[in-house]
Amino acid sequence: MRFLVRVLSLLPLWMLYAISQGFVYPVAYYIIGYRKKVVRKNLKASFPEKNDKELRNLEKDFYHGFADLFAEIIHGYRMSDEEWHERVRFVNIDEVEKACVEYGGVIAMLGHMGCWEWLAGFGSTVSYQPTRSNIVYMRLKSKSADKVMFELREKRHCIPLEMRSLLRTMLAEKNNGVFNIYGFLCDQKPPSKDLDCWTNFLNQQVPFITGPERLAKKPDYPVVYVDVTKKSRGYYDAYVHIITLTPNQTEQGQITREYAKYLERNILRKPEIWLWSHNRFKWKIADANKE
Repeated sequence: MRFLVRVLSLLPLWMLYAISQGFVYPVAYYIIGYRKKVVRKNLKASFPEKNDKELRNLEKDFYHGFADLFAEIIHGYRMSDEEWHERVRFVNIDEVEKACVEYGGVIAMLGHMGCWEWLAGFGSTVSYQPTRSNIVYMRLKSKSADKVMFELREKRHCIPLEMRSLLRTMLAEKNNGVFNIYGFLCDQKPPSKDLDCWTNFLNQQVPFITGPERLAKKPDYPVVYVDVTKKSRGYYDAYVHIITLTPNQTEQGQITREYAKYLERNILRKPEIWLWSHNRFKWKIADANKE
């Protein structure tokens, strides 16, 4: 897999886009039907006001964007810093810098919006140095795929950190006076044992992962949401919203529910760029009661 990614990354982005729409899209949508049942179920539940034609158009828009995601992730393997700054514009990043300087670190909560791999290293744009930009992840089952994603994130000046060693690293870095930004993709469904934070999200009662909130309270780091807008093909704006500067002064679940509100607004503005193929709405309130 690494060899294939390296070879394909030598192609210009316009050619990767041609492959994505001429091959990846028809194969994923028409031939394999990649997670089409999940996508349709999610869209129908999230947009009950839309008719079948509108839902089908949104579904196709998602798969077109999903195919382009393939091209953009691969292009990121060779993309220069100069091109990256042209394609991804970070707005209000000075707020993150202020929070880092004052509190020693920041927790950044993101969703799977647009090409999230291009956004993972946004902390490296903070001018105050030394500030480390980290993306928290769970190790992939495929060693080859895990290695590729590790390398892709490193190229955006981002340090991939495994969840199991995160808290130890965070506390050690704070004690050493190192400023860190920790990025979390927080829109996956939580494990069945952690169904303790529910909120209304896209017309449904949905549980959210609370790990980032709990971790933020250990060193009392401010929490921000990174809002993503796709301006045009291959160009993104990322606007940073402050959720809280003082996590330990918030009630349990408050940060997570605020994140859900920001994410929902982000999705409703550009629904086609969210990762609808996640089985995000699997759990129901009844499942929590079983636990």
